[in-house]
Amino acid sequence: MTAPPPGWWQAPDGLWYPPPPPPRPPAFRPPVEAGPGPPRSVPAVPTPPGGWGQAQSKYGAVPQPPWRRLRWLLGVGVVAVVLMAGLAVAASQAAPSGRGVGQAGCAWHAQHAGPGTTADLYGVSFPDTQHGWAVGGIDKPVIRATTDGGLTWRSQDLSGTNGLASVSFVDDVHGWAAGVHNTLVATTDGGSSWTSEHPGIEHDGNIYGVWFVDRFHGWIVGQQGLLRVTADGGRSWSPQTAGTEQDLDQVRFSDPQHGWIVAGAGELFRTADGGTTWAPAYAANAKRSEAVAGASFLDSRHGWESGSEDSTDGEHHYGVVSQTDDGGATWKHRISTRFDDERFTAITFVDARQGWVAGYSGELYYTDNGGRSWASRPSPNDGEKVNEMVFRDATHGWAVGNAATIMACTPEP
Repeated sequence: MTAPPPGWWQAPDGLWYPPPPPPRPPAFRPPVEAGPGPPRSVPAVPTPPGGWGQAQSKYGAVPQPPWRRLRWLLGVGVVAVVLMAGLAVAASQAAPSGRGVGQAGCAWHAQHAGPGTTADLYGVSFPDTQHGWAVGGIDKPVIRATTDGGLTWRSQDLSGTNGLASVSFVDDVHGWAAGVHNTLVATTDGGSSWTSEHPGIEHDGNIYGVWFVDRFHGWIVGQQGLLRVTADGGRSWSPQTAGTEQDLDQVRFSDPQHGWIVAGAGELFRTADGGTTWAPAYAANAKRSEAVAGASFLDSRHGWESGSEDSTDGEHHYGVVSQTDDGGATWKHRISTRFDDERFTAITFVDARQGWVAGYSGELYYTDNGGRSWASRPSPNDGEKVNEMVFRDATHGWAVGNAATIMACTPEP
């Protein structure tokens, strides 16, 4: 028989048993505070056994078993982990790199404008997910049209030597395009034929923007504060004024009453009465050479503007986005959306959370939190500036730019 381990003992029945456990340390009894009555003796605090520590209490040093110390350390560790996780979440919400931004409902890919053009494209309009038009050119008008969401684009004929800067369609047949030397043309058959309109402009210049909210109500803007309105589909035009003679680059209306104008000097103007009166809505920061390049409005209250500004030392450029929830009365300048050495151009929002903004060299950025943070998304663009974007819903969007650039954002197969 193998000898038992040291300390084991043999019972009368012949079986071996392990040694008894060591005696428990004496219970701690706190000193009795002085009070009325005869003094009472206080037993001395025993010396704690090996591995035990001491904790300070109002009664002095108290023996503390090792597991109590371990539990305290674990508690501190849990608190530290929770705090670090909270800081990480907060940082992701403010980070310009887009940490915390989810995947978009579509991915971008290049489309072909068709043979015969390398002209810059400045305007795009899609009244639905299938029918679209892109316009551009400098010394001659360029019009491209699609009836299959951009899978194929074909040329539409328009004579003349004037390029086009903007296009607006309200359905698949009624549309308008405008551009150089006050060119304004309209179609009622989807672009198979175009006719000239005469908005009654006295001086020569350029029309930079056209926008119709329905078949009857539309606006044009252009050089030297040019602003005209029609209520009969373009048969007649009436002058309006935004209170400035600077160039007006873009016009946007969410309904026949509420509209916005982007001015070349970095300002926005707004109206709530169909353009009868206009008021300043946003002024760029001149000290930082801020420029406003684009605007997008969902309704009469919710909108965004995109652009760029310089650093205080003038050494860097930042893309910026500002947002309003009260129709332009106040704006939130989204500092967290800055990107170093980047200039934002076109911007569009699908809803109150999902939006896209383009960079000067064709970069594309996406947000799903209303513009608080942005994430870069792959772009098929080969470094060409994006001039305008339009989305019909979260999974159908298009962008046009220089060198006949056309891109579409559609669900991945």
